Amino acid sequence: MVLNIGLTVQNQLKPTQENINLKTAKRIHFLGAEGIGMQALIAILEEKQAKGELDKNFSIGKSDLSYLKKSYTEKTKIDSRLLSETDFVVRSTAIKENDPDYKFFAEKNIPIIHRSEMLNLASEPARQIVISGTHGKTSTSALTAHLLLELDLEPGFAIGGILKQYSGNAKAAPDSPEAIFVMEGDESDKSFMRSKPYIAVVTDVEADHLENYPGGLEEIKNCFYEFLDEAEYKIICTNNQILRDYAKANSDNEKLLSYSNSDRDADMFLDLNKNTVSFKDQTEDISLAIPGTFNLLNSCAALLSAYIIKESQANNFDLKKAINKLQSFHGTKRRFELINGKYEVKSKEHGDYQIKIYDDYAHHPSEVQALLDSVRTMINKNEKALFIYQPHHPERTQQFWTEFKNTFKKFPENIHVFIPDIYVARSQHIDGVNSAKLVEEINLEHIKYLDPALNLTANEASKADIQGNFHDTTSTLKPIIEAELKQDKYKYLFIVGAGNIGKVAESFTIC
Repeated sequence: MVLNIGLTVQNQLKPTQENINLKTAKRIHFLGAEGIGMQALIAILEEKQAKGELDKNFSIGKSDLSYLKKSYTEKTKIDSRLLSETDFVVRSTAIKENDPDYKFFAEKNIPIIHRSEMLNLASEPARQIVISGTHGKTSTSALTAHLLLELDLEPGFAIGGILKQYSGNAKAAPDSPEAIFVMEGDESDKSFMRSKPYIAVVTDVEADHLENYPGGLEEIKNCFYEFLDEAEYKIICTNNQILRDYAKANSDNEKLLSYSNSDRDADMFLDLNKNTVSFKDQTEDISLAIPGTFNLLNSCAALLSAYIIKESQANNFDLKKAINKLQSFHGTKRRFELINGKYEVKSKEHGDYQIKIYDDYAHHPSEVQALLDSVRTMINKNEKALFIYQPHHPERTQQFWTEFKNTFKKFPENIHVFIPDIYVARSQHIDGVNSAKLVEEINLEHIKYLDPALNLTANEASKADIQGNFHDTTSTLKPIIEAELKQDKYKYLFIVGAGNIGKVAESFTIC
């Protein structure tokens, strides 16, 4: 029952939960329970239990990566009681085979399934809207869930980010085959191929997570094509050439819809110059309460999803009404999120002034470029911004070294950039792959290496892990950032990355 998530498309991931009945299970144990995706599943099960849809004695067990620090012998002594209580185990991709809990359950032959399979179980019997793609999954999923909620379509959802106005990232769908469930399809480990999409949405296709795609971009493309082929309805962004090719090859499929801000042949066209959306001979103004031109593009996928659901229910789709409903969306955490609108800077040289601070999850060169494009629409050439970008994992940094260099070379001189050390976490250091070298090769005066030694004594600096794995990243990096804010009169601070730089961002929210 243990899954292998590193399979190629020719040997596609096969479901292993056929013999598992969620409604009769009495206990499910979650390995990696603190992950955002696992938190969504737990929240859905708790809601189902409150509704009386699960066994009256149902309970949830939880453990996380911290258990790696305990010995297997110790874990067996502590958790042997679980053997008679646990029906099956759910693990996240972060859980490896050397995790003591994993070893315990596997050796006792207790079924272990992947998070993506649990997502299928938790969404049943609703129809899945599965949103995947190299970029934009979380924002598009959140916009789609919000729009369907505002249109009173009662969707369930599981999203990889906290929806700010709902203070959560999950909701159970009604127990009906007519219900709708919005979910992210994670392409990073190929688990999106386990989903059962009624509507498949693909926002973008690029090379990423190549450790799980030995066939490179061609394998990634084939996986996405298979994912789309499995769905009854398909929604794709034809800004991307790979998806445009798919649209051309399936031009006679009436259940395929496209959107774009560059391809005027798309079914839904977003005109960013006029801020309008055109669909089926109708053109309407569009705006959102959240910043970012990419969010306007993502909203097109949400609108098309709502159109399909409305049409399936024999209800007329009102484009103008749907756009108006989108304007009440307040965003998701860590996606171009304004976390402090009036941060006070006390500077001897510039006096006291206020700046706005944004937090963002971007960690791929294309995501950083999209963020830059949006930032440049916010500020004028006379305003200064400080951009902190933490690279995510040595492997990704190495794979996209040239792309990262080219992206940062596009940053104008009024946007100063600090690049701290690479976030490593569970991956490995790679000799010659580090932020200092990246900055050296970018070779621009306004792009600098954020050297942690600036806030450490010489002795502490010599002991520090120069790959970003500090005992306390916030106390190490935040004083250096604050000191820089006093040197120039910045109007904006952007804290960007998928690693522990998010902890630094959190520290600015309470200032």
